[in-house]
Amino acid sequence: MAEPSKGEPGWREMPKQGGVSPALVIGGIVAVVLLVFIIQNSNDAEVTWLVTDTSTPLWLVILMSAILGYAVGRLIEIGWRRRRSKSA
Repeated sequence: MAEPSKGEPGWREMPKQGGVSPALVIGGIVAVVLLVFIIQNSNDAEVTWLVTDTSTPLWLVILMSAILGYAVGRLIEIGWRRRRSKSA
C-alpha cells in the first residue's frame, strides 16, 4: 500500500526531526561564560551572610548567586503562567 500524498485522505505531516533548540544553545553559552567567570575569580571575598561576616571563595559566591537568580526567575515565570492561565 502506498503512502498517501499531500491533500489525500489519511495524509499527515510528520514532525521535523533533529536540530538543536535555541534555548539549549543559549543555555550552553551562558554555562560556558559562567564557568570562565568562575575560574577567573578564584580568590576569597568578604561576604556578609545575614548576621555574620565570612571569608568565602568568590567562585562560590558567583555560583550561589547564579543558582539563586535562576531559581527566582523560574518562580516568577511559574507565577506568571498560573496567573495567565487563570485569566483565560
